Amino acid sequence: MEETNRKHYKTREELRLDLFSYIDGYYNSKRIHSSIGYKTPNEIEKEFFMNNC
Repeated sequence: MEETNRKHYKTREELRLDLFSYIDGYYNSKRIHSSIGYKTPNEIEKEFFMNNC
């Protein structure tokens, strides 16, 4: 909702591209999450692979 609120998209493809850009460019790389120790999803994924590979 925080990305698409009050936006109007002409096609589903336009919506899909906007959501992908938001998730990949902001949500996973910059937005911290309290449920994972105030880290970003990218940080958690990196830690997982460093400890398990």
